[in-house]
This record gives sequence, structure tokens and C-alpha cells, in this order.
Amino acid sequence: MTKNNLVLKILGNLLFWATLISPIFSFYLASNMGDQDLVGLGGMMRYSWIMFLFMPLSILSIFIAILLKKNKQKYIKNLIIAFICLPILAIFGSYMWIFSDSYSYDTNKVSDVEQIIKLNLPTKVKVSTLKTGECNLTYAKIIDDNDIIEFENEIENNSLWQNNLKVTLKNLLPSYVQGETEFFDVFVFYNVTSDEYNTFPSKGENEYIFVAYDYDFNKLMIIDDYVYTLDQDILLYNAKF
Repeated sequence: MTKNNLVLKILGNLLFWATLISPIFSFYLASNMGDQDLVGLGGMMRYSWIMFLFMPLSILSIFIAILLKKNKQKYIKNLIIAFICLPILAIFGSYMWIFSDSYSYDTNKVSDVEQIIKLNLPTKVKVSTLKTGECNLTYAKIIDDNDIIEFENEIENNSLWQNNLKVTLKNLLPSYVQGETEFFDVFVFYNVTSDEYNTFPSKGENEYIFVAYDYDFNKLMIIDDYVYTLDQDILLYNAKF
């Protein structure tokens, strides 16, 4: 084997492994930068474009495969991995635009909710809001230490923040977040229609805002623009609690 062929073989192997791990590594970077564990899937979506930066590895792998073939060396694995990883990176990298109508990263969401519920909320936050069609589901991570201290002091001094979420109120929340409330420490359930806090409504259609806070991760979960209509069966069921 000539020196040039040896170099080509080494490059082919390096590009094969680099291409193989590129989707996993780029997904990790996007998740880490977007704080997916704190602000939800929307955090990763915001940085999904990072996957485009790894697409040249797949293109180079195809180019190397062509050169290897010309030199009658093994090239199939480079082609296969490139044609697998290239569309994966292209599709997932496009998620930021594909789901642009479903996700918002506007930090004004927290201040807008603050005005409605008339409670002080943190201002220095990283935000991801999912528009589900049923409600707006927002995750907000406080990114300033002073803001954390100030907000947690506010919680301690305001009796509207509850340490336990009543079953009756929990049952009013969308089913896909009811279980998630177990990971939060304090709660406020605000009835926009009746201007009442942490109180089960008597009847009819009501608009709600729900705010929960996690002390460990300095993370808020906010549900707003959520309308729920009570029927007689629900009223009878919740009368048991």
C-alpha cells in the first residue's frame, strides 16, 4: 500500500467515526445549550440549527468514499454512514423552523403573566413556551443569582404560594402536566375569570393561570391562556375531596 493510499484509508476511518457520532454529539450540544432538562424540549429546538454545522462531515465522508473507490479500497461503510447521518442532521436541524409556530422564546411571557396574576415573578429568565392549542405551557429558568434570592424571598413572604397542590385543582390541569407537578415545590392556581387564588370554581367556564416553582433547579412552569368548563359530574367528583 502506497503512502497516499494509507493516508486515504486513515482519513476514511476517521471520517467514518466522526460522521457516525455527529448526530449524537450535535444533539447533545443543542440540548445542553438549550437547557432541555430545565426548559423542556423547546430549549433544544431553539438550537437545533447546530446540527447543520456537522453536515460537512457526511459530505466529506462521501467524497472520501469516491476517492477510496477509485483507489480500489473499501469505501462502502463511508457511503452508508454518510447517507444515514446526512438526512438525520438535515431533518432535526430544521426543527427550529418546522416548529417555529409552536414554540416561542419571548421572555416577556413571564412579565405578561405577572401583570395578570398580580404576583412578582423573576425577570432574568431563559424561556421556552409551547403553544399546545389547549394552553400555553412555559418553562422558565432563572439565570441570575440575585433574582433567585429575591424571588424565593417573595415566595416565603406571600401566603398565596402553596406548598401543596390540592387534588381538586390538580385535576383541572391538562392531563399531560398533572404528573409533572410532582417535581415542583410551590404553586399558585389563579382563576382569571373570578379573580380568585387556589380555589376550586363553583361552576361554568373559567380561565386559569397556573404557576409552579422548583427550588432545586430554579425553574418555573407556567400554564396560561387555559380555559376549562366544569360539568356536573366533575363537580360531584371533586365534592368528595
